[in-house]
Amino acid sequence: MRKIGFALLGAGLALAAVGLYLCNFTSVSLGALDTLFYIDQTWGSNRGYLWYILCLVYGRFDWIQKLFGAGADNVYSLLNPHYTEYIVALNGSTFDSAHNEFFQHLVCGGLFGLVCWVGFLFGRIKTAATSYPEIALGLLGYAVQSFFSISMPGVFPLVFVLAALPKKQKIKQVEATTDDFVWITGICLILSLVAFMILPFAR
Repeated sequence: MRKIGFALLGAGLALAAVGLYLCNFTSVSLGALDTLFYIDQTWGSNRGYLWYILCLVYGRFDWIQKLFGAGADNVYSLLNPHYTEYIVALNGSTFDSAHNEFFQHLVCGGLFGLVCWVGFLFGRIKTAATSYPEIALGLLGYAVQSFFSISMPGVFPLVFVLAALPKKQKIKQVEATTDDFVWITGICLILSLVAFMILPFAR
């Protein structure tokens, strides 16, 4: 099952990479999918421009800010008033967050904060994948969704609840003894006898 999941994930990433390449580096048109794969300032409900500006802002940080960021929830002060007029003209209102949790961690918490968050999130996904694949899928779904969204009070705490549930389990090898085989054989004989006794009444 895990192999099928990884195969589907790999196929999806490969198709997305092909779409991005065709729409951004060639003249090939994918029709209605062009708006999905062509990256410009209006891409993703104008997130393209926002992420472009935040890349410029991060690049202009000094090395301490690059490592530890500009401070919690500080995206608004980094964008405004320098880019407010154009953002309002483009979007109808200004942005107060990166609308991408990974960008948010990078700008506000620096490279150190981003590495800690990514390490935590994907470390828990890896741990859950072995014993609790449904939890791993939930966390992976959140990671994908958070690439285009913001941290919401109704959702973000549940991520930590899901992350806390799985834990590494040491599987103990259990060897059956002679007594175990006797009991297993006896139980099988009893179940078979009961089945033969019930069989005439089941017809």
